Amino acid sequence: MKLLIAVRQSDPAWDWPAGASERLRQHFPRLDIQVLDNWDNLETALRDAEIYFGWRMTEAAFAGARCLRWIHSPAAGVQNLLVPALITSGIPITNARAVHGPVVAEHALAMMLALARGLHRTRDFQAQKKWAVREMWQTPESLREIRGSTVLLLGLGEIGSALARHLRALGAVVIGIRRHPSQGTATADEVFAPEDILSLLPRAHWVVLAMPVSGSTPVLGAREFAAMRPDAIVINVSRGALLDESAIIQALAHGQIAAAGLDVFAAEPLPSDSPLWSMKQVLISPHLGSATHGVWIRELDIFEENLRRWLSGEPLLYAVNPRLGY
Repeated sequence: MKLLIAVRQSDPAWDWPAGASERLRQHFPRLDIQVLDNWDNLETALRDAEIYFGWRMTEAAFAGARCLRWIHSPAAGVQNLLVPALITSGIPITNARAVHGPVVAEHALAMMLALARGLHRTRDFQAQKKWAVREMWQTPESLREIRGSTVLLLGLGEIGSALARHLRALGAVVIGIRRHPSQGTATADEVFAPEDILSLLPRAHWVVLAMPVSGSTPVLGAREFAAMRPDAIVINVSRGALLDESAIIQALAHGQIAAAGLDVFAAEPLPSDSPLWSMKQVLISPHLGSATHGVWIRELDIFEENLRRWLSGEPLLYAVNPRLGY
């Protein structure tokens, strides 16, 4: 049984770790494991693979993958896998949302705390050896509290639910938006449907994107920024496609919103000529939300459990609906 692993990225956090293949061979001796070092060879390598562990697919590679029976994405997002023929193929897809959700939630909370207290600016002043009490006090978006604030959380999946628990523990009011509000308010104070967003934005001190991409139109654009409070802060730890970058640049420049914490972007790396780099009210991290030195341990634990289930004919964990994209 051939398992093809293709996770090569420019980001070293996503390199297939040393010893991982040997661990899988010890636990599953039937596996013939091939680790792909070059995406150019995907089409050839996938032809006789029964299981594919990766986050990228092409139409040509899928068309030639006659033995393929199961795909596992080591990321939560599966958009780069969903070529049209795969969506309708019936081949099961699983993802790693349980691996990354708690970590990304912590990253979102870290960005919120940093922006609430202006820590990104104090670091700049530290580099200047400047005791900037007056400057910090006079910065409108700094020196606020999460306690007592209202957070509009777009998405209540693994990331959103974990973040909601953290925020409520800090004393924030959490309003959740989810596709099916009837699924309940287990982690949020209130839950609404996506079509209610414009009526909810004026209430929110914080707007956090923690949802999968399910369409081609950004969730936050010029209309949404116009509806926000001028002291609102936007956090995006989900996908760059969910936010209209030109619209948020305009909203920040004209004071429609106070600040933003951005971990994901439409183009990555973020181009050097993007105005976001030089905006003092913007905190940028280079898609580090899911990066942690413990991530591969959890990745392998979940994948091995699903391998065991696959071999014994049991239902797989963390199945993805390819038509919805999550």
